[in-house]
Amino acid sequence: AAIGRQLDQAKTQLLAFVGLQSAGDAVGGLVRAADGYANLSAKIKLATTSQAAFNLAEDAVFAISQRTSTALDSTATLFGRLSSALKDQGGSQREVLGLTETINKALAVSGATAAETSSVIVQLSQAFAAGRLSGDEFNSINDAGPRLMKALAASMGVTVGELKALAEAGKLTSDQLRIAFSGDQAKKIAAEFSQLPLTI
Repeated sequence: AAIGRQLDQAKTQLLAFVGLQSAGDAVGGLVRAADGYANLSAKIKLATTSQAAFNLAEDAVFAISQRTSTALDSTATLFGRLSSALKDQGGSQREVLGLTETINKALAVSGATAAETSSVIVQLSQAFAAGRLSGDEFNSINDAGPRLMKALAASMGVTVGELKALAEAGKLTSDQLRIAFSGDQAKKIAAEFSQLPLTI
């Protein structure tokens, strides 16, 4: 009987400990979620010029993330970086949101990993900001986002193999990128994305 009581006490103590651990994990998760949301909001806030634009962008970025099965953080980062890069080039919020969705879908079609997606976002935003795609930016996107390269080549009427020479000549301008990732090419990428199987 004494052993039974000791086992019951040990069980009670263990359950209490597990409960505390679970509560601690839950609180930690809530803190991380709150911090994550604050960071996302900050990225979108910096990319918008008014409360109305912020509200629209926040809803749109979330919807794009859901539609493309892409991490919300990387979608917000892409939107923010493209907004900043295209601000002085006359890019509208609507265009940036469209580019964000198309790029997300193209990366999914390309089979890019989370790390590759993050790299492409950085390299592509740098290319837009610089006004052209070349050098390391070209190489990174060519490796991790072949579907983006295919769209760029098709929009320019050249082969994918010819893009490297054009990049070296400084002819892959941000205007060419904007054309390549919108219009007919965006529709083709969307159609291909729609054929991908939904996975967990």
